[in-house]
Amino acid sequence: MFLCYTAGRGLKQDSLQAQSWLNKSAEAGYSEAQWLLGAFSENAQKAEYWLTRAAEQGVAAAQWELGLRYYSGEKLHLDYTKAVYWLTKAAEQGFTLLSSQAIVGCCYYLGRGVKQDLSTAVYWWTKSAEQGNLNAQSDLSYVYFNEGNYSEAVRWAANPAEYGYVQAQGILGVCYFSGKGGLKKDLSKAISLISKSAEQGHIAAKAFLATCYEQGKGVKKNKEKAFSLYREAANAGDIYAQRWMGLFYHEKYFSLCVNGKNLQKGIRYKEYLRMACDWYEKAAQQGDELSEKMLNECRDLLYKIDSF
Repeated sequence: MFLCYTAGRGLKQDSLQAQSWLNKSAEAGYSEAQWLLGAFSENAQKAEYWLTRAAEQGVAAAQWELGLRYYSGEKLHLDYTKAVYWLTKAAEQGFTLLSSQAIVGCCYYLGRGVKQDLSTAVYWWTKSAEQGNLNAQSDLSYVYFNEGNYSEAVRWAANPAEYGYVQAQGILGVCYFSGKGGLKKDLSKAISLISKSAEQGHIAAKAFLATCYEQGKGVKKNKEKAFSLYREAANAGDIYAQRWMGLFYHEKYFSLCVNGKNLQKGIRYKEYLRMACDWYEKAAQQGDELSEKMLNECRDLLYKIDSF
């Protein structure tokens, strides 16, 4: 009756009668009606109640809807534990709408609502990736790249890279740069992909591209461009770029002060040491041991200068 009144099939179209019959069907225990009532209800409590009723009866769409709302915190309170529970239920039924399997993978990867478990994350990402989900494909390529499994990294990065996924572009570019993962070394393709990734704001791609410009690999050497990219990456939190910035100002001080031996000049140029300390400290706070060592050296030298 709900569909008849809604679509005007055999009866005059009547939204009030349609809603009435939908309520009756839901209260009578019909799971599809419960799902529809919950999905379209503007009252958060009623939506949660009816979606839960439908989800408990195994309606995958309701499980997905409920899980997604808990995951995003929109229309329902944020609850990763409930999100993972219901999204997993939907994913186990093969429900793929809007990346339910991929989201479950993210939860296991990040430890949201469940204990962090990389193998389970990969399991769900693979299921989603095999069905064409670009986010899952990109995430898989990242995991395999970090594990040193470059052939799988290339396999999963290729498709999302074509669609502009910055992480996949960066990974594929680095593999072309070094000839890894079964790819023939191609600096032109490498720089093109890494540049696209960097232009869209990918931090690691910016740092890698900066090194290319600094050393003249695949591009014409350009110290100004390298410095600009290192600074952007460092400001965005890249540890390697932060350490590079520290070394840049550290070396600048030494070059102006006769390898740091002229403390008289050191007084004049100690601001470069302070800038080096600032960058070393940022990297050290993220666990970079070399930056912590260089930071201590800079601070010792500043103490000598201030005591001179």
